[in-house]
Amino acid sequence: MAEISNKTLAVLLVLTLVVSLGGTMISLSRLSSITSITGLATETANVSVYVDTEAAINFTTNATNFGSGYVHPDCTFCNMYTKTNQHANFTDTDCCVGTPGLHDPATPLVLENSGNVNVSVTFDFSDNATDGDNGGLLGGTDPLFQIYVYESEEYACVNATGLPGTGINSTWNNTFATVPTGDELVCNIFQPEQDQDELNISINITVPEDSKKGSLYSILTATATEV
Repeated sequence: MAEISNKTLAVLLVLTLVVSLGGTMISLSRLSSITSITGLATETANVSVYVDTEAAINFTTNATNFGSGYVHPDCTFCNMYTKTNQHANFTDTDCCVGTPGLHDPATPLVLENSGNVNVSVTFDFSDNATDGDNGGLLGGTDPLFQIYVYESEEYACVNATGLPGTGINSTWNNTFATVPTGDELVCNIFQPEQDQDELNISINITVPEDSKKGSLYSILTATATEV
């Protein structure tokens, strides 16, 4: 077998290196096309809750009792009312007499929005001063039975402007007027937020000397509707 010359060996070595480098470059090129593996994985989860709406109102003070007594013989009527945001509670003690006596309660009725949504509120008294389910609360000559509605907590009753007190029906808004019968709107938007959810309803009655006698009463029904 003929010996391979040094020149031939050198050529073969160069060719071997070229082939090796070419293979390396091809391998690196193929590896670069493979998506790298980072070791990071993600997943999602869900936490949910459903909160129901509740339209609810509650009389936290649900009775006004003017006591027991009669109109003094020297008087033609006896007037009493619970306090308002502008007046102290009042009894005409010269004309409202008896044992223990007719007298004004210190506090008005208090209505709270105990739900979690805005509601409108209507009032319906079973009897006004002269007419109703029981033939009227008082009867007689020129009796009065009135309410006065105001916010005991500012912004409790608003309209679209959002200003305090603007949602109270103007008939009874900070003034005494004849009690409503027949589901009349009293508050347009009664709000549920804490410290903004109470209305006061003050009562004013004038008992004439010739009024009905006995246990006299009128039932107030307040109805809330989500708005």
